[in-house]
Amino acid sequence: MHILVTDLLACPRCGPEFGLILRADELLDRRVIEGWLACANCRTQYPVSRGFADLRFPASGPGFLEPLDAENAREALRLGALLGEGAGARPVALVGEVAGQAGLLGGWMEGIELLALHADLSEAGEREGISRLGVGAGRLPLLSGSLGGVAVKGPAEVSFIRELARVLSPGSRLVCLEPGEGAGAEMEAAGLALRTMSADGVVGVRK
Repeated sequence: MHILVTDLLACPRCGPEFGLILRADELLDRRVIEGWLACANCRTQYPVSRGFADLRFPASGPGFLEPLDAENAREALRLGALLGEGAGARPVALVGEVAGQAGLLGGWMEGIELLALHADLSEAGEREGISRLGVGAGRLPLLSGSLGGVAVKGPAEVSFIRELARVLSPGSRLVCLEPGEGAGAEMEAAGLALRTMSADGVVGVRK
């Protein structure tokens, strides 16, 4: 996990008003390999092990992540095109299933740190340009307006669409692949301007 990503993190227990404090036990080329993230408000500590920051609260079971291969490389390419270049050099988050595309997207979105947010990516290994964060369902452990783009796949609850929109900076995009019915209206209700809408994907831009 890149050390600058820690400035964007919020306590998943207390919410986006409460940032996390880093204690780095091992750093390598500005990446946190081992250490802890702690909330000064509730005193909860979240471990960082082998570059993986476990921000799940409450703790959830391990998730399933398919390895990237030739069959889903086309989807990764399309996802990169929909995300564009992000808003400046701010990090871009891949949430849930699409976190598996981080390996390939990292080579295309040069200079942008990718946040791979999934229930369990602890075995994926540390890699330059990708910060792995273990997250639970619901609220994202990120400060409001901190990201240059977010991507997710599959139908999402209205409240989660609003949560995804919350972390976007002005001009950045929310990409929902295979979004399900009503996703466009949910994005507009969250204050996003629709850029693209089809059965395969919806793109909203933070005004």
